[in-house]
Order: sequence, then C-alpha cells, then structure tokens
Amino acid sequence: MLWIIPAYMAFTASIANKLVEYPKSLDKQVLNEMQVKDLMPEGPKVLICFHICPIKIWKQVVTEQVKTIIESGLLQETASILLGVSGQQSLQYEQEKINVKQTSFRTLHNTIKDDDEALYIQVETFLIQTFPELGLKLKKLYSTNEKSFENTTINALIEHSIGATQIGETYNVLYLHNKGCFHHNNVTELWRKSMMFHVVTNWKLCVNLLNYQKHDTVGPYWVNDHYSGNFWWSHTNFLSKMPLISKLNNRFQAEKLFSSNKHSFANLIEKELTPYFTPKFIFKNIS
Repeated sequence: MLWIIPAYMAFTASIANKLVEYPKSLDKQVLNEMQVKDLMPEGPKVLICFHICPIKIWKQVVTEQVKTIIESGLLQETASILLGVSGQQSLQYEQEKINVKQTSFRTLHNTIKDDDEALYIQVETFLIQTFPELGLKLKKLYSTNEKSFENTTINALIEHSIGATQIGETYNVLYLHNKGCFHHNNVTELWRKSMMFHVVTNWKLCVNLLNYQKHDTVGPYWVNDHYSGNFWWSHTNFLSKMPLISKLNNRFQAEKLFSSNKHSFANLIEKELTPYFTPKFIFKNIS
C-alpha cells in the first residue's frame, strides 16, 4: 500500500494542472461569450464581500488572497471591502503581538468585553497593518463570535444589497472567503487557488459577463444548484431578492444561496473538475 501516497500526489498534481487550465476549462456557454473578455469593464462599481474565520492558518491564507486582489488590479476598481467575520470560541489577546499603531483606525484595549467586536478588531487590525493600501475601503459588514460559518455574512450581504437597491444604487459584488484554513490539505489548497484565479485574477471577464451578457451570477464549479466552494460574482439588485438563511449552524446553507431562485448563471469551470469529489474518488478506488 506504499504506492498510495505517490499515486495520490500524482493524481492531485494532474488535477492542479486541469484547475488552472484557462480558458480550455470554461463551460461551453462561457466559451461562446469569450469575445467580452478583453473589454474594460464599465458599469456598476465593485464591492468585495470577504468572509473571514480567524482560525489556524487564516493569516497565511488571507495574505495570499489579498495579494492576489491587489496584483490583479481589482482593488483599484473596488469601492468597498465588506468584511464579515465569524469565530468559534472566545479570543485571548496578546497585545504585544498585535502592536497596534496610533495611526490605526481602531484602538485595541487590553480587555475587550465584547467578543464579537474583539473578533472583528483582530481581523481588521491584521489587514490594515499588513496591507495599508486597503485603507478606508475596509467596512464592517458583520461580526459574530458564534459558530455560524458564512451564513451570517451572507445574510448581512443580502440586507446590505436590499438597502443599496432601495436608494437606487447598484454594485457588482464579489464574494469569497478564506477557504482551506480548518481543513488544510492539497485539495483545499488547489481548490482555493483555482477559484481565486477564476474570480479574482480574471475578474474583468466575470464583470463583463454580468454587465454585457446579463448573467445574474458568475463563478467556477457550478454543480446542480450551487457554486461548489462558494466563490462567485453577482450584483446587488439580484442579491436583494435572495431569501435570508435561517439555519445558521449549518455550514452548507451558504453554498445553497442560489438554489431556490432560477437565474442566469455563467459556469467558469466544468463540474467534472470539482475538487470536492477528488478525495472520495481516490479513496474509493484504492480501498
């Protein structure tokens, strides 16, 4: 059975090559729309909704993701970064490790009674210190210390979209999260990087598919009724019509956001390449 590990590594390497293959991996529907990929996006401003759960290797993953956003040129076109934070336990702060400067947007005290606020301050402080260029673009969307996964952030985004629609404002919205921190392995690493490639590195294509091809959502790995991995683009007018998630303690509810609403979607990568099924396939066929 010693052959299992090298076989696994070889298999995941082959998957990795497929995941970043572009545009050959695009859905046929999107391939027919590739003529818009070189157009400079025009239209609604961009909001980035970034859900962060500060556990395990979150700083490493978030650093990688923000660097990709900056290098892609997307940050320059972004009006605001709406930050949603959720945790699973009370936080103990070591102020000397955080080293908050007087110029920071918030002041961290030795004792913070409100765990929800403390959780947000921890994440925001790290982002501002690591990436000063984020500046005033960071906006608090929601923060909770409860185990609600992405659900509370999604609900807050829906409510934010309703508010924008009511005052006649429209935004294109990128949703992403720090995937792969709790279950960190080769598959989740490749999966996250693949999704970042499709929705961030190639953000102009995504925005043009919303603006010119009039899709309601755009993203990779559409499987049956959802984007597996939950990285996607949409717009506030469409998001304002989504139902709020009621089962906050079910981590799969966030991915099912669009399942109850028939809409026009652009699938950026074929479902057969979805990495979610890779481990099951491997272990099913080596047991």
